Amino acid sequence: MEEYIYNNVIKNIAQEFERSIKNIVAVYNFDYGDEFEISVCKFLRRFLPLKYGICRGFVVDKYGNSAGDDIIIYDQELYPTLRFLELDNQFAQKEQIPVEAVYAYIEAKYTLNSASLRKAVKQVGAVKKLCYSRSAVIMGNFQNDCHIFNNQFSKTNGWNPIITNPIYGMILSANCVGNNGQKAENGEDATKFVLDEIQNELNSDIEDLHHFCFDSIIAGNSTTAFCGHYMFDKEGRIIDGVHLTRFYTGIRPGACYQVNTHENIAFGLSIAHLMMALNYIQLGDMPWEMIFNTAKMPDKEVREKFMKIVDSDKGDGYV
Repeated sequence: MEEYIYNNVIKNIAQEFERSIKNIVAVYNFDYGDEFEISVCKFLRRFLPLKYGICRGFVVDKYGNSAGDDIIIYDQELYPTLRFLELDNQFAQKEQIPVEAVYAYIEAKYTLNSASLRKAVKQVGAVKKLCYSRSAVIMGNFQNDCHIFNNQFSKTNGWNPIITNPIYGMILSANCVGNNGQKAENGEDATKFVLDEIQNELNSDIEDLHHFCFDSIIAGNSTTAFCGHYMFDKEGRIIDGVHLTRFYTGIRPGACYQVNTHENIAFGLSIAHLMMALNYIQLGDMPWEMIFNTAKMPDKEVREKFMKIVDSDKGDGYV
């Protein structure tokens, strides 16, 4: 058996996650939708440090706009949820999380096919777009109109963003179909399907997709797609090799995905890539002053005018 560092941690994570999926199949033989999401939440709760809250639900901005429907990882030490559900609800009910608190969003699909993948891509994009409306926490001295990846800092630092509060987006599935639409017989079949579907998505004319795309896809326990950036020579020509990144840069040309078959360890790799992103992210503050001050303003027009002034001063939107 292949051995991995830290007492085979990647393999152990993958095996434990697969066991949790098999428990669903043993109990529920009809609709795995909610049960799969809940199972993923329970697994993440066992693995992630307690500073990370885990729930199913929606992200919400200060204007009440919402996005998502699946799994949210958020900072539960410094931020409140918006529905104040009991901690022992075991993920059955869906929460509302302020955009300022969101670390990551996971679209969980029991089986990944063309329709479910397209829906997941759209959901992840909507969550990312809404979260990027929060105030950017900027690393260093950069202009407000600077793309969070298309700058010299990012290019020389592993394509890390110039903000410390990006959001990570994952599409996670227990099973995957092949190009024939039937359940994939092996990892190679699933990998071909995912590769073709990603190419179709990226060749679409959906502009938002290029900025707010997913960072990883896990299609069963043997297929992964992780975000990366092509390597270029001095003349600007693409050369062999892809630099894997924590977050999808959305830069054309250059942004890409590396799609691979990793027999029986994809779930373990997914957690490792997620942790790489979580370790990088440092969220900003919840705007309690705005919450306090606007609550004292009975006139809606006055509140909205005040909020827009504050937003323009903070320079939101760095993508």
